[in-house]
Amino acid sequence: PMVRDQMVLIQDVQSDAWWQDVTVPMLEGMRRRLRDLIKLIEKQKRRPIYTDFEDEMGGRCRSSCPA
Repeated sequence: PMVRDQMVLIQDVQSDAWWQDVTVPMLEGMRRRLRDLIKLIEKQKRRPIYTDFEDEMGGRCRSSCPA
């Protein structure tokens, strides 16, 4: 029943369209709705994945924060 209750959200977040204009409140809502389902995922032994890449910083820009 827990999964069934969240099935629409689970299907929605699997689409690219859901992620196009995602906001922080949307992500927080998703996290809260799905966090109790994590315990239902069967544990599997997985080999580690190693990567070799560097982050690149983009150009700088100034912004101001209201006090």
